Amino acid sequence: PSALVLIYGDATPTLIGYNYTLSGYDTGDAALDTVTGTLTGSTTYTAGSNIGSYNINYLSGTLTSTLGYGFTYANNAAAITVNKKTINTALQGTVSKTYDGNTVATLGAGNYSLTGIFGADAITIGNVSGTYDNKNVGTGKTVTVSGLTLSGAKAGNYQLGSTTVNGAVGVIIALKQQIIWGAPTRRKAVETLGSRLARSVS
Repeated sequence: PSALVLIYGDATPTLIGYNYTLSGYDTGDAALDTVTGTLTGSTTYTAGSNIGSYNINYLSGTLTSTLGYGFTYANNAAAITVNKKTINTALQGTVSKTYDGNTVATLGAGNYSLTGIFGADAITIGNVSGTYDNKNVGTGKTVTVSGLTLSGAKAGNYQLGSTTVNGAVGVIIALKQQIIWGAPTRRKAVETLGSRLARSVS
C-alpha cells in the first residue's frame, strides 16, 4: 500500500481501491507491463486516533499483469501518517483590574476561545499572565499574551497557528482613594477647685 498523510481528526480513509506500488520486475518490464484490478485494505486508524503511524493491510482483491506476472500482497505497517491539527485562539470576555501602576494582566481559561477542536476534546490554554498596552485607566485596552501553550489529555495532537494572541478586552479601573477625616479636637476647660471657690467669694 502507498503512503497516506492525514491530519488529526480526519475520517478513516476509504481503502477500497487503495493505491499501491509494485516491485520485483525484471529489467525493462515495468515500462511494458499493464496492471489491472483493485485492492481493498484495512487499517487500525479511526477518526480521533492520536498522531503517529498506522498500518494499511491487504484485505482482498487481485491484480492482473499483461506480462503474466503474479503478485504477492504485502502489508505496510506505517502507511498512514497522522500529523497535528492546527487550531486558532482569540481573547474573549473582559480582563479587568484596578489601576496599580503597571501593565500586568491576569487572565483565566475562560478568556480564551479555541476554534478547530475535534469532537469533544477538552483543550485549554493555561497562560494566566499577559500585558495591557499601557498602565493607564481605560476600557477596550489591548491585552497581549505570548508563549501560549495547550493543556488537556489530547493536547499533543494539536498545534497553535500562533503562540501569541491579542485583543481589545482589557479594562483598568480608576483607583478609589478613601480619605478619612480625623474628628476635631475638643478642648475641655478644667476648673480647679480653687478657681471654683474663687468665683464663689463675693
